[in-house]
Amino acid sequence: MKTNSSIKVILADDHPLFRQALKVCFKRQPDIQVIAEASNGEEAVNLTRQLKPDVVIMDIAMPKLNGIEATKEISRISPNTLVLVLTIHTDNETAIRIFRAGAKGYLVKNASGKQVVQAVRSLVNSETICSLPIGNMIKDATDRSTPLLINNTIKQISPREFEILRLIAKGESNKNIAAILNLQESSVKSYIINLFLKLEVGTRTEAVTVGLKSGILSLEDL
Repeated sequence: MKTNSSIKVILADDHPLFRQALKVCFKRQPDIQVIAEASNGEEAVNLTRQLKPDVVIMDIAMPKLNGIEATKEISRISPNTLVLVLTIHTDNETAIRIFRAGAKGYLVKNASGKQVVQAVRSLVNSETICSLPIGNMIKDATDRSTPLLINNTIKQISPREFEILRLIAKGESNKNIAAILNLQESSVKSYIINLFLKLEVGTRTEAVTVGLKSGILSLEDL
C-alpha cells in the first residue's frame, strides 16, 4: 500500500483521445500522477523498464505488441508494476488470458472515470479488479499461488456428469440441460448433486472453477 507518495501511472492505448480523457480524470486526483503515455505495446514495455511505474493502464488491441504480450513482458521486467487492462473485450477467454499474463485488474471501457480511478487505488492496495460477472471465478482459476487440484474422485466422474459439467460451464439451466441431453430434469438434478459431491463443491461456480483448475475443463468449454 502506497502512503508516502503519489501513484505513478503509465497510460498505454493507441487512441490519443482516450489517453487524453484518462489524463483529465487523473489530473483531478492529488494522489495519482500520469508520468508517461504509450501508443503501442512495445513502447509501454520500454517506458516501464525505464520509469518503473506503480500501475500501467493497458489496452489489449495495440500495434507492434498487443496488450497481453506487453503485460507478460512487464510482469517479467518490473514485477512490482501492476497492470490494469482497460479494453472493449468482454469475453471470458480474453479475461483469463490477461490474468494469466500477469494483469491484476480488468475493466471494460464502458467503466466511468471514477471507476478507473478507484480501480488504480484498489490495485495498489493489493486488490484484484475485474468488472466482468465471472471475475471471482477467473481470479480463482488463474491464481498461480493456488496449486492445481489433484483429487482421485475427479477420475470417477462419469461421461454423463462431464457432459453436464460442460453445459454448466456454458451457463445452461437444469431445464436446458435436460432438453439438450434428453433427460428428465429430476435426473439432471441428481447428476449435479453427485457431481458436486465428487468435486467437493457446493455451487455451480465452484464446480466450474475446480474443473478449470484440474484441467477437466478448458477455455473452450466456457
